[in-house]
Amino acid sequence: HRHREGRPRWRAGNAGLATADALLAAGLAVADVEYRAAGQGGGHPSSVDDVGAALALVARHEQLDASRAVLLGHSAGGQLAFMAALRGGPLRPRLLALLAPVADLVEADARGLSDGGDAVRLYYHGQGPGAADYTQGSPAHHLRPSCLECPLLVVAGTADDDVPVDMVDAFVAQARAADLDVEYVREEGAGHFDVCSAGSRAWERALEAILRRVRC
Repeated sequence: HRHREGRPRWRAGNAGLATADALLAAGLAVADVEYRAAGQGGGHPSSVDDVGAALALVARHEQLDASRAVLLGHSAGGQLAFMAALRGGPLRPRLLALLAPVADLVEADARGLSDGGDAVRLYYHGQGPGAADYTQGSPAHHLRPSCLECPLLVVAGTADDDVPVDMVDAFVAQARAADLDVEYVREEGAGHFDVCSAGSRAWERALEAILRRVRC
């Protein structure tokens, strides 16, 4: 799951990831999930509903080994992937991989991330923090022991201008404090899209971690 444009947002879906090609080249089957965008029937919680429906479809696919599935999301897609994994369902991923995730919606709104500072409010159908409870869809506010049934891989770049690395650092620290199984790939000098761009060092490190988990 990933947004199409160059900032964290839930306003556009996904269209042909280079990362999908890299995963295919590594011998993995890939389901590239689209979801209804904010303002187009999506937003909270419909976008997560769409991801959950896609995961249920994958779980029923007779030619796929769903026990070795990896649920991966970049940026706003990282938030959706986490919330879908939190809900559970017929697909039990072996690994949840979050690349530059927007993991704290309260902090993201306070910092004015993307869309003129309104990305989180648009995801909540234009409602500000006084009218909507942003913690409902905020991964950082759901971290607790055993909240996930699989390990967590988090990837971030120190030169990310869209999702500042200190926000990801804080999320990882919270996840570890909750005694979750967390692997953190923190790449010096990597930007927001480097972490999901085939050929970049950040992506190569992420791919190595994904393949290690899938093939073990």
